[in-house]
Amino acid sequence: MDKLRKHWDTKVTLNHKHFVDHMPMKKVADHINRVRSHVLSQIDLDEVKTALDWGCGGGLLAKELSQHFDVTLVDISEASLTEAQRFIGKECKTIHVGNPEDVEVEDKIDLILCYSVIQHFPSYEYWVKVSQKWRELSPKHIAIQIKLADKVVESKNYFAARNYLNGLHLGRKQIKEALPEHKITYWKESIAPASGQKIAFIVLTA
Repeated sequence: MDKLRKHWDTKVTLNHKHFVDHMPMKKVADHINRVRSHVLSQIDLDEVKTALDWGCGGGLLAKELSQHFDVTLVDISEASLTEAQRFIGKECKTIHVGNPEDVEVEDKIDLILCYSVIQHFPSYEYWVKVSQKWRELSPKHIAIQIKLADKVVESKNYFAARNYLNGLHLGRKQIKEALPEHKITYWKESIAPASGQKIAFIVLTA
C-alpha cells in the first residue's frame, strides 16, 4: 500500500484530489449539489449523528457534512487530510488509510460517504477490502458514487499516466454483493460532465 499512498501524495493533481482552491468553481458547485441532492435529501438526518468521509480529499464534501454531523476524515493521502482540516476550519478526527483492513474507528458511525473515490480504487480486490471494513463498521447509511459498468472493469496499468481516473468501474450486482446487510434505497444514474461516462449515485440503508 506504500506505492498507492506515494502515488496519491506525489502524482495526483490537486484538482483531482479535490483541493478546493485548485478546482473550477463549476466543479465545486456541482459536487456540493450532488451531496445535497443525492445524499442529504435522501436520508433522515435525525438518524445521523456521526459521519465518515472515506476519501475526503481536500474536504469539500466533509465541510458540507460537518454542518449536520460530527465527521471523521479518511484518506490515503496525508496531504489531503491536512488540507481538509484547514478547509473545514474546525477539528475533525482523521484516519490515514493504507490497508483498509487496518482502519480503526473509535466512534459508532451512522453514515459513510464515499463520493468520486471508488472510481480511483486500484483494483476490485481493494474494493472488496474497503466494503468489508464498511460492513464491520455497520453504519445506518452508506452513500456512494461510482463509475458505472455492466461488469467489473479495472484499469490495466493503474499507476501510468492518469489511469487512476478510471481505476475501477462497478455495477449494481457488485454493490449488492459487497454490502448484503444494506438495501439500495436510492439509485440515480447520470453522465459525468467532464468525462461523458455513466455514473450512479447510490444510498444503501440497513
